[in-house]
Amino acid sequence: IDEVHDCGRAILVATDPVNDFTVAFMVVPKNNQRNMNRFLDLLKRRGLRIRVAVTDGSRLYKQALFERWNGLEHQLCLFHFLHDQMRDLLKAVRSIRKKLQVNPRRSKGRPSKRGRPRKPRRWRQDFLYDHSYLLVKHPSRLTREEFATLGKLFELDPRLKTLRDFTTGLHQIFEATSARGARNRRTRLLKNRRFLRESLLAKPLKRLRDDEVFGKLVVSLSWHHVPRTSNHVE
Repeated sequence: IDEVHDCGRAILVATDPVNDFTVAFMVVPKNNQRNMNRFLDLLKRRGLRIRVAVTDGSRLYKQALFERWNGLEHQLCLFHFLHDQMRDLLKAVRSIRKKLQVNPRRSKGRPSKRGRPRKPRRWRQDFLYDHSYLLVKHPSRLTREEFATLGKLFELDPRLKTLRDFTTGLHQIFEATSARGARNRRTRLLKNRRFLRESLLAKPLKRLRDDEVFGKLVVSLSWHHVPRTSNHVE
């Protein structure tokens, strides 16, 4: 289930990702709890037996789904969760970039001796800005050249390697083939002392530590063909 906003209105949509078709939609003036309840009541009246609901993290779904379908399991969209995590990690990268060393200003006049050309004063900040995406890119998609670039980034500030290692561990959690395996990987990451000591990881760790949210992120691992994102309806 998801919604799209258009011309001051909201379109609520429910799809079946397994059989690939649209189940229902409703155009409403505003996406609020009252209108979401109306839409879910529409699905309920149709007699649909819903076993798993996949949504984003909106509070509109939190209780409304379980009030209408007993025994339903709620899968939170993994894409939205990881997007929020990567946003916080990139914010941490920006805070590091602001404090990187700046080269001293050049003295006025012509240099007395010729040598290697000087790098710009803020070349470290510029280099990190241009390649910061590598710190959150999925590890399986990194090329050999990008790994080499990461090595240069780590020389700028060792905390960047900590952030990169956390990103890798975060992706590995959700590559597990079972909910139990995902929980075990999560536990190891949350107990990693290097990550716990890094204040820049406080917010991502807090979000990952939420047992209720995490339980909803791994529901699909216990089902066959149940997606872990709401991309189908989007």
